[in-house]
Amino acid sequence: MNKTFLSVIALLLFAAGPLFAQNTKDPYDTALQLLEQAEGAGSEKAAEKMLSDAAALLKKAVEKGNADAMFQLANLYRNGWGVKQNDAETLKLLQLAAGKEHGGALYNLGAYYSAHDPEKSAEFFRRALAQGVPGAGIRFGYCCPERYSPGKIRIQSRCHARDRRSTKSVGRTAFQGK
Repeated sequence: MNKTFLSVIALLLFAAGPLFAQNTKDPYDTALQLLEQAEGAGSEKAAEKMLSDAAALLKKAVEKGNADAMFQLANLYRNGWGVKQNDAETLKLLQLAAGKEHGGALYNLGAYYSAHDPEKSAEFFRRALAQGVPGAGIRFGYCCPERYSPGKIRIQSRCHARDRRSTKSVGRTAFQGK
């Protein structure tokens, strides 16, 4: 009887293995899938449910220190998608992600501080530029116009075509004070 009981338990554990494996999937990957599905959801209610579920999974990934999850969750809070819109939470999550040198978070913080703290803004754009974020060089240049000579301003205007190499080049030139 004891062998039969153990055999049944072993069989149940073997059969349930795939169920346990699905639950160990990375919450960030699952959240991204839900975010993609929410875009094509047939109804607003279904999309809101998917966004809410994605937010819950992103919170789990944030607890594990995932910078991409911090950035994605900050975007949900900024826009009020799946969570209540919350600027303080957005800023907190962006700062956490920026602490891990997440390019998108650095760029967004640079934009946030550009209106009231140009020095802080320039620092975030400089760090975003170092991560290769498109547009960060131009935004960095706007924060530090005193570093541009007339010739560099002409180069800057040519960068508006969104050429990533030119953008990075101009930003690096501005940062180096050349």
